[in-house]
Amino acid sequence: MTEPSDNNLNKQAIAASEQRLRALVTATSDVIYSLSADWKVMRELDGRGFLKDTDEPITGWQTRNVYTDDLAMVQAAIDEAIQKKEIFQLEHRVWRADGTPGWTFSRAVPILNDEGEIIEWFGVASDITERKQAEEKLREAKEQSEQQRRVYETITSTSPDLMYVFDLDYRFTYANKALLSMWGKTWDTAIGKKLLENGYEPWHAAMHEREIDLIKATKKSVRGEVAFPHATLGRRIYDYILNPVFDENGEVEAVAGTTRDVTERKKAEELLAQSSEELQSVNEEMAAANEELSVTNEELSEAQSQLQKMIAELGTTNLRLTESETDFKRMVEQAPVAILVFRGPDLVVDLANQNILDILGKDSGIIGRPLLEAMPELKGEPAVELLFDIYNKGISSDGNEVPVRMLRNGGMETRYFNFSYRPLKDGERIIGVMDVAVEVTGQVLARQAIEWGEEQLRLAIDSAGLATWYIDADTGKFFPSVRLKELFGYKPDENMPLSAAIDLITEPYREKVRQAVENTLSTGAVYDQEYQVEGLHDKKLRWLRARGRLYKNDAHKEGNFFGVIADITESKLQEQRKDDFLSIASHELKTPLTSLKSTLQLLDRMKAEFTAPIHVKLLEQANRSMEKISNLIDDLLQVNRLDVGQLALNKSTFVIADMLNKCCNHVRIAGKHELIIQGNKQLEVYADEHRIDQVLVNLVNNAVKYASGSKNIYLIIEKIPGFAKISVKDTGPGISADKIPFLFNRYYRAETESKVYSGLGLGLYICAEIIKRHEGEIGVETAPGVGSTFWFTLPLDKA
Repeated sequence: MTEPSDNNLNKQAIAASEQRLRALVTATSDVIYSLSADWKVMRELDGRGFLKDTDEPITGWQTRNVYTDDLAMVQAAIDEAIQKKEIFQLEHRVWRADGTPGWTFSRAVPILNDEGEIIEWFGVASDITERKQAEEKLREAKEQSEQQRRVYETITSTSPDLMYVFDLDYRFTYANKALLSMWGKTWDTAIGKKLLENGYEPWHAAMHEREIDLIKATKKSVRGEVAFPHATLGRRIYDYILNPVFDENGEVEAVAGTTRDVTERKKAEELLAQSSEELQSVNEEMAAANEELSVTNEELSEAQSQLQKMIAELGTTNLRLTESETDFKRMVEQAPVAILVFRGPDLVVDLANQNILDILGKDSGIIGRPLLEAMPELKGEPAVELLFDIYNKGISSDGNEVPVRMLRNGGMETRYFNFSYRPLKDGERIIGVMDVAVEVTGQVLARQAIEWGEEQLRLAIDSAGLATWYIDADTGKFFPSVRLKELFGYKPDENMPLSAAIDLITEPYREKVRQAVENTLSTGAVYDQEYQVEGLHDKKLRWLRARGRLYKNDAHKEGNFFGVIADITESKLQEQRKDDFLSIASHELKTPLTSLKSTLQLLDRMKAEFTAPIHVKLLEQANRSMEKISNLIDDLLQVNRLDVGQLALNKSTFVIADMLNKCCNHVRIAGKHELIIQGNKQLEVYADEHRIDQVLVNLVNNAVKYASGSKNIYLIIEKIPGFAKISVKDTGPGISADKIPFLFNRYYRAETESKVYSGLGLGLYICAEIIKRHEGEIGVETAPGVGSTFWFTLPLDKA
């Protein structure tokens, strides 16, 4: 009797494990989906408002969900994942639930069977549309900035004049190629430096700093002439003009300058002073030079105007870059996953959202500090060492369920994470690392608990000597355990198809088992069969008891048919010995009991001659005991006839209500219970009236025995499609649910802790067999405290 209860406990444990796993999956905010092994059928998609939900299996999901231009890329990634049986992961565009395009990061894991073949895919997809849009804005801003710089360089690089820009702290923020050549420096060594740092003499640097202060105060240009050593030409004389650069509020935000080498002009002026004869000629040349200078100044003024315009555009671009950086920080702070951004070789914490701070058990005080200084307890952890490796090598890395020892509640605990490490680059130069992490400790511990439970279940099954199997309802493939192969006479390494196993079942049971398997697969009905098999190789006959059921889940369209089988050969032999003994005993007792019954009948006719009242009482008690013994022996003989197929049925058409009025007179005569007939009193059936009367008497006797406090017993007649339904209803204490499955079993008695009832437990078994031979059904509807209704059905017409 422990086998079904153990089985129920195992089912409950498995169901609980599946329920916990589903709850964990439901808790995530990502899109959840499942696909067939070849990715052609999407069985389910929980879009979470991002993608359109899929409640029923569909094909053509790629056209509906994947952005048209990305279909080929997605299919290529799918083909590679299927071929390698590896995790599918890809960033690509999708059609969102509102019909607009978006971006997703999709990951799908292949689920493999025991043979290593993919049976399905389970995946999640994250909405990364905002990140992609931010990246696109940043890229466009950088391209625009680079374009403006190239235009500016093109304009200024061809000019022989020296062009430059100061900020208000006297630092050079721009210098054209001519000026860099004069200094003998490069852009990186000159820009951002002050005058003294770029080789200006102290008096010279101080003069220009005063001029910059004057321009800032007056908002007017300053012009002058000065000598300065050229890197290759030596000391030269330069004419310069410094102009204010205004921001959108009209305030000076920078100073732009243009300087021209006038050394040759100065030499000419000196020669002119020394040579009076050539004065006129020199004056003419000077006039021409002045005219050229005027034209040049006009060109210089135009260039200066263009330079100011470009500087203003550059400021706008820088503002956009600042806004993009702000958007990125906001995205990190509001992201639903944990994100850390590190800068520099020491991995200084640059950004950390609240999710990662909660995981680390830290506050915002770690921002601005090197990783190992802020969290020294993580030193030596492989995940941390990998971060430094990412920075040094510039190679991305992903990890799943990676254990990390962390400080929690005053002690070190092992937590599990899925992470994605990405190097951050400025061009080709690595400037930092971004860490995106999701803590999956709960999932890992839950899976480990499930695996432990499965292992305990396997140990329990092995110790009980049970065999197991399951049938994939989608493919019909049969997976028997080694113990099951042994019970069917197969060798452990032999293939045992389901059809071959059923063929080994002996003839009286084979078709019944085949139909029961098909019924469970098609309707989900509980599978419970006893049958005999003949071993394939050892030819040994074994009795087996099989129980199973169909388990449906989200991952399978149809589900899996799981079951266990026990070898009940020994118990069957013992049951047969008991039946043989009872059959022989009942036959042997029949003859002496007949003689004894005749003697009691003779004494009953003579009881008027008895002088002592005790003699009459003893005779009545003996008659009652004889009636009970006769009924028990009749039940045993009837069971024996049922077993050997000798229970003949003499069918005829009769009115059910007439039979009910005639049966159970002993109950009416006793006067303790009232039999009330209800329903269709004209309904006729085609059956063996004597046997149906026997069934009704048994059911009414049970109501009297087990519901003695029920004053009214109702006999109800109903017509249902093709059948008549007869019910016996009482208002007694009812029957507990754990006893219902066994009520119609042979020798079962529904006893309670407080009361034991007489009898062999054959009455309901005989009733069930009689109704079964009439091609009807029998059952019970009951609950503790509300009474019981035993019912059976009979065909209305001749079969």
